[in-house]
Amino acid sequence: MIKGPSGTSGGVSGDLPPPPGMGMLMAPMVMIGMLLLFSDPIARHAIGGLTGVYLTPLMGLGGAFPLVTLLLAATVLAVSSTVVRHFVTDWEGQGHSTHDNGHINKLLREAQRNQNHQRVAKLRQEQTRMMADQQLRLAGQMKVMVVTMIVGFVIFFWLGVFIYQTTFVRTITTPWDPSWDLWAPGPFLHVFPRWVLLYSLISFPLGQGIAAGLKFWDFGRKLHKPPSASRPAAVLPAVRSEPQPYLLLDDEE
Repeated sequence: MIKGPSGTSGGVSGDLPPPPGMGMLMAPMVMIGMLLLFSDPIARHAIGGLTGVYLTPLMGLGGAFPLVTLLLAATVLAVSSTVVRHFVTDWEGQGHSTHDNGHINKLLREAQRNQNHQRVAKLRQEQTRMMADQQLRLAGQMKVMVVTMIVGFVIFFWLGVFIYQTTFVRTITTPWDPSWDLWAPGPFLHVFPRWVLLYSLISFPLGQGIAAGLKFWDFGRKLHKPPSASRPAAVLPAVRSEPQPYLLLDDEE
């Protein structure tokens, strides 16, 4: 008979963690709210003008170098969002979940092939537990990521006001065009102006590079740091109710 983490026998459904609640819905709700504000010119200009009181002196450069301003804004957003995402993401828990999911799926296929309905039911219960753990972990991360999402939209609102009202330079020199108009509609159905596409072109690869560098540094530091009495070799996240799929191998047929 299999034992649950709390010591109870039988299935694992009684040990499921609490539902994530509003954490999973917070990010989509904030995204929708920010898009509604962005669609309102009055609100967009009001937010951009208010934040411009602080951001324009820091990154505006007097409106003479819009390309440098876009680079600075993209760097601030990429660094802040990537660093926060790296340190709030439970990379170790995700690794455990990936390993456990693969093990559970392997056992489930074997049980289905052998038509062992009792074991299939227990494996599906274990999958439910693991999915609840993943949702709970993701909900906690989303609560922090909402802050960086708001910061990103605020910077974007400010850039909209800065590009059209503050800077007196409308064209920049690029390898493909000596007078590339930042205000002109860009490709892809001409939905966004070129400065938006340039901003995205700078921030996305920059964020990916910072994320890769942080993972290389953090994981390398953890791998080469010897365990001690105060820091065990593997520390599991506190919110993760540990699935133990290997115990199912000892289940009585």
